[in-house]
Amino acid sequence: RQPLEHLWSYWMVRETNPPLYYTFLKLITAAFPYDVAAMRLPSALAGLLSILMCWQIIRKMDSVMAANIGAALLALSSLHLYYSTELRSYIFGFLSISVSLYALLQWMDRRQRGEPRQAYLALYVAGALAGVYLHTTMVVWPMAAVAALALVDAKGLVRDRSALLELAVAHLVLLAAAGWWMHISYLQMTGPSRDNLSWLVPRGIVRLVLTAGNSVMLSPSPGPGILVNALSV
Repeated sequence: RQPLEHLWSYWMVRETNPPLYYTFLKLITAAFPYDVAAMRLPSALAGLLSILMCWQIIRKMDSVMAANIGAALLALSSLHLYYSTELRSYIFGFLSISVSLYALLQWMDRRQRGEPRQAYLALYVAGALAGVYLHTTMVVWPMAAVAALALVDAKGLVRDRSALLELAVAHLVLLAAAGWWMHISYLQMTGPSRDNLSWLVPRGIVRLVLTAGNSVMLSPSPGPGILVNALSV
């Protein structure tokens, strides 16, 4: 219900979720007012596209069989099904980071083959940035990506200084573009609105294991959308 000038201003200090999904939802409700099906449809489409991106990522790293299995497991995941029917940003964040990961894999592959690659690095940044503005926890992704690159190809990157420069510039751009929301998040944690985050408490190892079990379809009720996602495999 908030106007765009609130969603993209320091008014958001009182709101723990980033503004990108709210902005998208405002566009949907403007075109289809009070239409719940229309509001949920983008989430379902994002869920299906996420399965496709999962297939593409695994196929990039392994065989078609492995990609089929991975996509099927994601399609039947109760957590994925739940997010694909929810009016929340989670499935869009997952899709954004999936696109970012795929673009980074393409960048690595083209770097090793000496082919043009900068467009994929730009797509990596765009996906990562969208993820941050969909859910704050997605800020972990660029750090994980850099750590993974250092782990799997540190020697190659050290020898290829142009690639190192590209990565440095890409992450500086990402940091600058995400800086506003990171500042908002800092104010949320340290200012008067920090009580909005009081529900974030450690759950312990047992709760962590149970949540992981639910995410791989060990939940007793995976949801009515299972056939839709299964047909996309």
